[in-house]
Amino acid sequence: MTSEELHQARQQRCPPLDAGGIAAFIAAVGYATFAAQPPWDLPVLESLAPPESAAAVAAELEAAIAAHAVCEVEGLGPALVYMPPDLFADAYLCRAGRLPAGRRDLPATAGRSARPPALPHASPLAAEIAALLWAAPPLTASQLRDAIGPQRTSILAILAAGRELARELQMLRIGGSRADPLWAPVSFVLPALRPALEHTSRDTAAAALVSKYLWLMVAATEDDVAAFFGPLFSLSRLRGLLGALVAAGALLPASLDGRPGYQVAPGG
Repeated sequence: MTSEELHQARQQRCPPLDAGGIAAFIAAVGYATFAAQPPWDLPVLESLAPPESAAAVAAELEAAIAAHAVCEVEGLGPALVYMPPDLFADAYLCRAGRLPAGRRDLPATAGRSARPPALPHASPLAAEIAALLWAAPPLTASQLRDAIGPQRTSILAILAAGRELARELQMLRIGGSRADPLWAPVSFVLPALRPALEHTSRDTAAAALVSKYLWLMVAATEDDVAAFFGPLFSLSRLRGLLGALVAAGALLPASLDGRPGYQVAPGG
């Protein structure tokens, strides 16, 4: 399969964007970006609607994020990926599996009595943001700056430290703007996440993530999959997972411009 054939096949995976709204679209495809982010060939939301509708698409996406129907994720290959909550739960579980044991616990509740997970490798500012955010979610970056003290930090420093927590899938943006995002802990955004995690193994979660990605991509090389999921899986873990899925008949070998790759088996 050539690169052009592969791109066309991927486009055919996407349902019409207006069929059930953005949340339904993202639930169907699993992964999407708002703007093009080469080399990732994910569905691009702004290109799936007429140019005059781009602002409406952006507004609908923000509404879906605020309603917790779509998760804006920073912890994968592209800068920002939009995922449905159930698939994000799988990503959270896989990410927690790569953290030291003390960082795996998801707070049971979000409120003034909730405590953030242990963050031994976080910067001091990120740890301070976590303590404030878990105590009284949600908070904007400017509110966090004011709580910490404008004389001690700045919005730019708050944004950088906040991205540490976002990339570890510890918190999500649920509103605000790029310059002043409104953040909340995962447990505040997705209160049903804990029960889901208690009944899902990391192997099952990893298989769901990779299978959905390969279904959307039609076919991809090991390098492509590793680049996308690098923050979640070590290369040896990914190779073991791909091998297990092939052995189980869930994946089949594929050829992409002469390079070996994988595709989801028919009916998968």
